[in-house]
Amino acid sequence: MSVISKRLNQLMAHFGITIKMLSDATAIGMPTIAHLKQGKVCSNPTIGTLLPIAQYFHVSLDQLVGQEPLYLSNQKPGAIRGYPVDLIHKHQVTQFCGAEPKSSEHAVIYLEQDWGAFCFALEQEHDGMARKSYGIFSASIEPCDQDIVIVALPGSKKVYIKRLVDDMNQWYIKDYPQEGEKQQLLSDFRIYGVLVAQKTYYRASAQQAVAKGFNCEQHFPYHLVAANEKS
Repeated sequence: MSVISKRLNQLMAHFGITIKMLSDATAIGMPTIAHLKQGKVCSNPTIGTLLPIAQYFHVSLDQLVGQEPLYLSNQKPGAIRGYPVDLIHKHQVTQFCGAEPKSSEHAVIYLEQDWGAFCFALEQEHDGMARKSYGIFSASIEPCDQDIVIVALPGSKKVYIKRLVDDMNQWYIKDYPQEGEKQQLLSDFRIYGVLVAQKTYYRASAQQAVAKGFNCEQHFPYHLVAANEKS
């Protein structure tokens, strides 16, 4: 049994936490947690799996992976600290933004900053050393020139991620990220959200991340004007 499995079993037994309880609190699948408890997951589980577990038990990643002593306190486990954001698929965007979102119906990721009630996350393609990358969109922020927006034609569920351009007081959208010269009139589309941040989980194992000094969660503002500066 790996050190991580031993630590997880210690924590769950100490606080009386079941696999289902941990799954509900962290949005990690029960099979993944069961395999991790039994040491059946690959020897280097990812940050995306370990970080929510560490946050739930209020321990550090170093403690969870065995690089620091684990002291079992009487502090009860709790919900992940942060603001929950619904993780949805592209085909759900138009429906999600058309009604009051219900977090219980979607998977959830957590952010340090509150981007408003109508905020959602889309999983992006994997790249290089990144395991998972999410674009965080807000439907309650007024878009500005050069912002990245998610749009759709009226009556269509197919959405596109484009760059917003103000050209002599005429608004256009351009392809993103492979930007060319082609522009389309913004008036032909409806904006469903502005890209406000990106969140990336690294593919490197927790042990490797700690050893190399990686920041386990990184948030990269993607537009030029901070959301909290917009009117």
